[in-house]
Parts: sequence; structure tokens; C-alpha cells
Amino acid sequence: MKYLLILTLFAALDANAQNQASVCSRTIEVARALEKSINKYFHQITINDLHSVERLSLTDDRLDKLRRNDLKGLGNLRELYIQSHKLTQLPGDLLWHSKMLGIVNLKVWKVESLKTTFFKQCDSIKKIRIFGPIKVIQPNLFSNCTNLNELSLHIHAEKL
Repeated sequence: MKYLLILTLFAALDANAQNQASVCSRTIEVARALEKSINKYFHQITINDLHSVERLSLTDDRLDKLRRNDLKGLGNLRELYIQSHKLTQLPGDLLWHSKMLGIVNLKVWKVESLKTTFFKQCDSIKKIRIFGPIKVIQPNLFSNCTNLNELSLHIHAEKL
């Protein structure tokens, strides 16, 4: 009986440690946005809490990078808003963990191109808005967005 209790305790501690490790491995600006969205301090957020997030707004002026796993666990995310004056690139697989995503709004003033894979696993997206100095749009960038109803590109050209 003692061994079973100890084993159960270790399993619970290990599961909690794994949960915290997966939640805490995000960019600090994403962590702050999750705190605001879930209304809990970051160290209190569980994987179940992440599944409850349907809208995420990443509009922190300090946002200068995003990691490929920043949206991991946000399986019910339906709306994503990213606004940054410092962000220079977006990971090609950033959106892959968000299968329910319907709206993507990007206001990125220093991102000049999006990788062909950026919308690769995003067949649920219905609305995309992109603002910024995008110089190159890959031919197949939106080809996997089979439910896309609205595409707004507000591309700012450089002065000549």
C-alpha cells in the first residue's frame, strides 16, 4: 500500500512538472497575453486552461520574436491578433497547433515575407488580414486555406 501511494504521488508530481514545463516554454509576451486571456498567473495556467483560449491578442510593444511552440496547446484558438513594430519574422509553423483558427490578423511592421508553410495546416481559416511591408508573397502561401472567405492585404511599399 505504501509503494502504491508513493508511486501515485511521483506520477502526479511528474505530470504537474510536465504541464508547467510545456506552459512555461513560451515567449514572455505570449505568456503575458495568456495570463490576461485566462485570468490566471502564468505559473498557475494548466494545459486544460490553454484549451479554453479561443481568442489571443499579441499586441505587446516589446514583442520581438515568436517561437514555433508559442501557440502549442491552444487547440481551440479561433482568433489570433498579432501586432508588433519589432517582430522581423514569423515561424513557418507557428499556426500549426491551432486547428480551429478562423481569423488571423497580422499587423507586423518589420516582417517582409511569410514562409510558404505559414498557412500550411490552416484549412479552417476564414478571414486573413495582413498589414505591413511584405515584399514577397509566395504563390502557394494561401493554397491550404480552403475555407478562406476574406483576404485583406494592406501592403506598405517603401519610398523610392
